[in-house]
Amino acid sequence: MSKPLDRVYLITSNIVPPLILVGIVITIILDQIGIRLDDRVYRYTLFIIISLVVIELIKKNHELKRVEADINKGFERVTASIDKGFDQTLTSLGGVLVTVLSTPEEAYEYMAYQLSKCESTIYQASISPAMPRWPNAAVRYENEFDNALKKRGVSYRYVALLVDKARVNRIKRLALDTQIKSFFAGVYEPTRCDIPMIGYIIFDEREIVIHHPLQFGEGYKWIAISHPKVLKMFLGYFSHVWEQSLKVNQDLIVSGELDRLAGEMTT
Repeated sequence: MSKPLDRVYLITSNIVPPLILVGIVITIILDQIGIRLDDRVYRYTLFIIISLVVIELIKKNHELKRVEADINKGFERVTASIDKGFDQTLTSLGGVLVTVLSTPEEAYEYMAYQLSKCESTIYQASISPAMPRWPNAAVRYENEFDNALKKRGVSYRYVALLVDKARVNRIKRLALDTQIKSFFAGVYEPTRCDIPMIGYIIFDEREIVIHHPLQFGEGYKWIAISHPKVLKMFLGYFSHVWEQSLKVNQDLIVSGELDRLAGEMTT
C-alpha cells in the first residue's frame, strides 16, 4: 500500500472511530432528552462511516494482493528449485535403468535375453563366495551363452574365484570347446579370507547384472543397472581383477594344475 494511503488510514482508523462513537453516544443522549439534531449531522456521520468502510476494504484488498504476490513468488522459487533439482537428477542419472530381479527364474530369464542381444563382449566376475546353483532356471541362459560364443563369436572374459566345482567345470568346458574362439579365463586360488565379494556380468559394456545376498539368511537377489558411470566403475574394477588373475590355458587344464589350484572346494 502507498504511504499517503497508509497515513489516511492511520488518521481515520485511530481518530475518527472514537469521535463517531462519541457522536453516537451524544446523539442517543440528546434524543432521550428530546433534543433532535439536524438531518445533516446524520448524513455527515453516515458519509464518514461509509468512507471508513471503503478505506478499510481498499486496505484489505492491497494486503490480499501483497500476500498473493508473496505466495506466488514463494511458489515460483519452490517450483524453480524443484525443476532445477529434477533436471540435475536426470542429468546425473543420464537415463539410468534399474531392474530388480527377485528370483533365480527372473534373473536367468533376464540374463538370457541380454545374452541374445550381445554382439561384442561379455565380462563376468565370479568372485563371490560359493553360491547355490539353479540348473532348471539356467537352461535358456546357458543355451544363449553357447549361441553368443559359437554362432556370433562374442568375446567372453571370465574371472573366477575357485571355490566351487561349477566354476572349474565351466572353465574346462569352454576352454576345451573347439567351436569357441574367444573365451579367456583368469582365476584366483581360494584363500582363508572370507570377505564376501559380489559377482556380476556385463553385457556389451551397456548393462550389468549383479547378484548378492542382501542379509544373512536371505536368499540371493539380482539387480540390473544400465548407467554409463556405474558401468565405467565396474569395468575398471573388472580390468583390475583380470590383470591380477592367473590366466588359464590348455596346459593348466590338461596338467591338472587348475584342479590343484582349486584345492578343497566347498561344493
